[in-house]
Amino acid sequence: MNYEGDSIVEKQLKDLIEKIQKGMNGEEALESLKAMRAFSYVDQIKLKILDQAPFTIWASDIDCKVTFWEGLCEHYYHFTKQDVMGSDFVTKFVAEDEQDAARSDQVKIIKDGAFYHNFADDHDKYGNTIPLITFCGRIEGDKKGEYWNAEIGVDRRFLSEEEEKLKQIRIDSQNKRKLRDQLLTQINNDWMALRSLNKDNNASFQKIETTAIINSKLDEFKNRVIKINSSMEYNTIIYQGYVTQIDASYNKYKKLCGESRTESSLKEIQINYQKDHETILQSLGKIRNEIQKIACDLDIIIEFDSAQKENNIITQKLIKDFEDLKQQIKEYKRGIDKQLIFSWQQSDAENQLKNDSKCLKKQSNELETMIKSCDVKIQEIKDNKNVSDKTSEYNSIKNNFDNIKG
Repeated sequence: MNYEGDSIVEKQLKDLIEKIQKGMNGEEALESLKAMRAFSYVDQIKLKILDQAPFTIWASDIDCKVTFWEGLCEHYYHFTKQDVMGSDFVTKFVAEDEQDAARSDQVKIIKDGAFYHNFADDHDKYGNTIPLITFCGRIEGDKKGEYWNAEIGVDRRFLSEEEEKLKQIRIDSQNKRKLRDQLLTQINNDWMALRSLNKDNNASFQKIETTAIINSKLDEFKNRVIKINSSMEYNTIIYQGYVTQIDASYNKYKKLCGESRTESSLKEIQINYQKDHETILQSLGKIRNEIQKIACDLDIIIEFDSAQKENNIITQKLIKDFEDLKQQIKEYKRGIDKQLIFSWQQSDAENQLKNDSKCLKKQSNELETMIKSCDVKIQEIKDNKNVSDKTSEYNSIKNNFDNIKG
């Protein structure tokens, strides 16, 4: 915050010049300069810092008369030096409830050398409250043997604002660390995954050759390889090249994460990393596709033969399950049909049996539908139609059958 008025150093020098102009001799002027320690670099730095600090700085004598009015006093209190110099500060801006304590503290500070840290609610020229944290202590006045009460105050609202800023700084720092840790973990995981994928590409080539030998299809394999590349070393060169590229990317972005100081720079690093990672990943994908092309006819046939055997086993089991279920339903239906015939024979004698016969007839019809469904599903399996759905369809028919049996 800016405020009007001379700095402490400037005021001291102006006062000294004024005294010299009024007749102070050179020796006295030199002594005054020494007393001010105006030539002390450390003291000048201290004064400059104090000049720029957000403090109210003022002093008063034993009678509570204001003797000094600097810092941000005018900014907060809205009283000029002319308004306050020589006036009673207690009646001028101390809150009514605090006035007696202020006068008592004044005596203890000046006579006994006491000092205080206080929370104070002063008021400005217009009656507005100024919430302050203050430090009060004794200093020498401008006359020999005289002491003043000097007070430095800071607005508590300013501290609250700074506290919120500090909280935000901590939150930002935590977010930055979290993002950096996440990014480093991602880079490390991606690095291991890419190296593993690259290694798999290399191993796949050799695995295809081994599979071809086992299945007596080595000549077919070699013919496919020759059409794409004349040497097995082709894949080895690619493997080594991408190992170098993957490691270089990993080391580059790991170093950048360590050097980053802001969350925004980390996000930028993350974007660039993801682009580079995607480029390497796509390159490795192309290599994998090329390997698959090399093995295309040979390897798919081998895998298909194995898969076909497995599918045949699954298909035969499904057909058997449906046949067994159909047989169970037929046997149960025979029993229902016998009960139904008996019910029809007794229906004229007892009304209740009429209802029973209706229920039995309904069950018999439902069972007949299930038998036909089993035949349809068995034929679809044999025709290789929607085989993957047949297990759930089998379970559905079986559940309905179990409900009828009760």
